[in-house]
Amino acid sequence: MAIVSGYYYYNLGWELPINRIRFFSPAEGRTQTDDRKRITPGLPLKNAYPKLYEVWAAIDGERFKQGQFDLLLEQNLNQTTRIANARFPTQPLQFIFISFPELGVIAEVEFYGEGFVQKSQYLSKVIDIGEPVNFGRVIPYFNGFVKESIDSEPELLSENPISFSLETQTGRDDTPQVYSIYTELRTEREVSFAEWDKAPYDDYVRPGAQGPERPDVDNWSFWSVPQKASAGEGIEILSPDNRQYLKINFTMASEDLFTYGRMDSLVVEYSPLLVDAIVGEVALQDEPQPRGRKTEVPLGEERIFTFDVRADFESETKAGFDALRLQTPGRVQFIGLEMGDPLVAVEPDSIAEKQGELIVYFPSNRITAADNRPLRLLFKTGVFSFNALFQGEIFVVGGEGQPQSIEPGNANAEVSTNSIEVLAPSEGLDVLSALDVGSTVVTPNGDGRNDTFELAYSLLGVQASQVVFEIYDLRGRKVRTISADSRSEGRYVEEWDGRGEGSGLVAPGLYLARLSVETDAGDFTRTRTIAVAY
Repeated sequence: MAIVSGYYYYNLGWELPINRIRFFSPAEGRTQTDDRKRITPGLPLKNAYPKLYEVWAAIDGERFKQGQFDLLLEQNLNQTTRIANARFPTQPLQFIFISFPELGVIAEVEFYGEGFVQKSQYLSKVIDIGEPVNFGRVIPYFNGFVKESIDSEPELLSENPISFSLETQTGRDDTPQVYSIYTELRTEREVSFAEWDKAPYDDYVRPGAQGPERPDVDNWSFWSVPQKASAGEGIEILSPDNRQYLKINFTMASEDLFTYGRMDSLVVEYSPLLVDAIVGEVALQDEPQPRGRKTEVPLGEERIFTFDVRADFESETKAGFDALRLQTPGRVQFIGLEMGDPLVAVEPDSIAEKQGELIVYFPSNRITAADNRPLRLLFKTGVFSFNALFQGEIFVVGGEGQPQSIEPGNANAEVSTNSIEVLAPSEGLDVLSALDVGSTVVTPNGDGRNDTFELAYSLLGVQASQVVFEIYDLRGRKVRTISADSRSEGRYVEEWDGRGEGSGLVAPGLYLARLSVETDAGDFTRTRTIAVAY
């Protein structure tokens, strides 16, 4: 029982499907004055219910912490019965507060709802694979069900409406945390979890008390970027390979309050290591030992880089590798492959250049324990964000095992970066830059010459932006919208084939090509003039 007046906050701990909040005064007894003498003693408690109330909800935890509530669920300025029922449409709610402008007595506050929690989360314990391995994919198998009432049976849905999102974390030991206790000198001494758990907790730094609990960043990776997948669809594990321990965190969600997901199984792919260790480092070809051991380049400017790789073999049984895949910030051009000590040029068996990816195949020069040569990849690309990671992996062409990720490290004594990160200064940043026009005259007659107008451009330093490419006539009337997409940093090319919205060729004359980019940092627009002739 509580004497209520003012605001009362409730955090339900999770978003629950709520449609009714019920509160009431005690059925028996009489009022007693409290230490502040706010209520008259001797009155029947059942009649001391609040006569006015409002029920509000906050849209998120930050608003809740700030005491800001956005959604009015119920307002009653003339409550005439002991039991108050605030009813509203069923909706997912977590943060609620009830306002009592006048004094009253409440015995209980109850929350009611129907349906299922729309989002559920699973965090695994540490999974011990048994030995360091290369990770492949996680494949979730789950189904969606609908249950419209308490008495109805769950019905399997043929089209699975459940969304699935996964994060992973890999480690070298069996605990992702570091534990410590305080010493006589009030310093921290690292201990096992068992010893830390037995130590007393103390708000003060007392010898023998529990010290802070911190993430073990030396032996465990950070959580990977969340990835979405459908049932039965594999998700690549983005966490580092050559680790023995794995943690999985996944979320299942439904848009409908009466639909829920059931996880049947989760398959984790892994295979033996190709090498015992593999490290790589990136640098500019003409600056292998940069100041501060950090490679810096201008944003959007293409440069020639080196990517040095060194493998270690502790056993002759390791398979080795004969191919390397490198992720780059944008389009990439292969320059060369070098092997050996000293490095000499080697002709690869084949290469594959894709947007943001370079694959080099060299089965004729396979790296094995018996023939373990350092390797250098030379390539040309640009950096379009303030920092870019050149992540690589090795694999065996046609092999059944999983690729092995390359970790940053000292791969070449003549290169000092020991890193796969490249930085780009942000001074004078122009988000929309490096506009290149193939030809300002378009002759769309099908002869293969100037049939289209091409506009190439770079987006710098943006993770998400809305890009719109449109064609206008000289009177300002829109002729056609070519594209309207969300894009991140990188190099792009837009094309116009001389046709309007109705797919027919436009009349000869002058037109304006307008490229606009909307970002959090502002809006950017560029316009070019095009001549159409037949």
